[in-house]
Amino acid sequence: MRPRLLAIDPGVESGWACWDGGQTFIAEPPDSWGEIIIPGELDFYTRAAAVIQQLQVLIVQLKPTVAAIEWPSYMGSEGGMKSLTSGALVKLAYMVGRTHELLSHYHVPTTFVPVNDWKGNAKKNVIERRIRERLPGCAIKGHAWDAVGIGLYVRGVRLCT
Repeated sequence: MRPRLLAIDPGVESGWACWDGGQTFIAEPPDSWGEIIIPGELDFYTRAAAVIQQLQVLIVQLKPTVAAIEWPSYMGSEGGMKSLTSGALVKLAYMVGRTHELLSHYHVPTTFVPVNDWKGNAKKNVIERRIRERLPGCAIKGHAWDAVGIGLYVRGVRLCT
């Protein structure tokens, strides 16, 4: 049985991408992808719980055999300092933990992919361009871009040189 990989860009706005087998070291588009965005003015914990609930539905539907979650890192930039002082990095770490807990509940072996490994210090628009170059015609949007990048990395396709 070929592995069904579910790659997740965690957060209170999350992206995901799923590959149903396929070849490693070959840039193939995901079989399915999407975003989880909870509308409305909700506090962090309510929004986080809603995202986890939608991820649970997704896991039940897709039945992944392996998963990959982006592992956050502090970046020494102005934006990195802002995420540290605003509490955003702590909230992201919370979402990584909740996502891993959910995958563990369904016995899905999970790999943590450090953001610096798969993305380096490239900006989001650079990563999107590199993915478009490798997957022409792929109509990915929003937070799913990072999930596709994470999944490609796990499959052996490098976006950073």
